[in-house]
Amino acid sequence: MAEGKDNNDKQNDHEDFLDYDMVEFEDSDLHDILAIHKLNDTTLDKLNFTVFSMNIAVTGFLAGYLPAYFYIFHTLKVIVLLTNRWYTYKQSRNHYFMFDFCYFTNILLLVYLWSPWKLGILFPVLFSFSNGPLLLSVFLWRNSLVPHSADKMTSLLIHLSPALTLWGIRWHSTEDQGFVMCANPIEGLGGVARGC
Repeated sequence: MAEGKDNNDKQNDHEDFLDYDMVEFEDSDLHDILAIHKLNDTTLDKLNFTVFSMNIAVTGFLAGYLPAYFYIFHTLKVIVLLTNRWYTYKQSRNHYFMFDFCYFTNILLLVYLWSPWKLGILFPVLFSFSNGPLLLSVFLWRNSLVPHSADKMTSLLIHLSPALTLWGIRWHSTEDQGFVMCANPIEGLGGVARGC
């Protein structure tokens, strides 16, 4: 029995070591970090719910009112959410899942949007990927709209948002934006490009 009591004492010492209230800090930043760390799940759920509910409203507004410029908002969301996804997946050693087709399509879309070289063949390929396999996978993998779950909302974003972005570029962009949507016209077809 003495051994069991010693093990309990060691466990209690370990719990005291992890008690955040017992630690004193010189730097206010460390104190703020620990305050965030001490938030319980319900507070983080409420924060996620608020942020992703606002995301739904802003996405709907921008896609309807300014579809030609939705790509800017999409870029910001992809950078923030995929960085967060990589960080959380890296901690759980699931980061190799980020070599999946949907992540590849999102990164390729960012390359298309922000690269100074606009390849004409890239737009039809991205449009097909985004409106084909990515949209279909929402139903096949049962992605759901759960605003208090950052993981589920990120999964929904990487499957739906590229289609909205490319829809806005295809039907509402101007020539000033510099998006090339089709390959150069092929000689012998009367100046009509294939795939347009």
